[in-house]
Amino acid sequence: MRQRHRADFQTALAEALAALPSRERTVLRLHFVEGLSLERIGTAYRTHKSTVSRWLARAREEVLEGTRSRLAERLRLSSGELHSLLRDVPGQLDQSLSALLAGTGETEGP
Repeated sequence: MRQRHRADFQTALAEALAALPSRERTVLRLHFVEGLSLERIGTAYRTHKSTVSRWLARAREEVLEGTRSRLAERLRLSSGELHSLLRDVPGQLDQSLSALLAGTGETEGP
């Protein structure tokens, strides 16, 4: 099932990422692609690294939830099937986001 829906996952992930506000996408790119520390990103935004950490966590969660809801709508899977399809996604999300944000379009996932 994962291989069959890989393209759907990639599309849903890209759409969820695109739906984020600009700041969240930029912070994700700075952290995952550019490798900047939370402290350096905080300096750029004139905020504390703990605030940046919350921004990253919120952005990751929004992307995950957006991906989940887009897949549910697009594929019309049962909740059990959707859960099975997305079971390993949280652990692979950072790698998938890095690939998308870097512009390679190659993402890991289902």
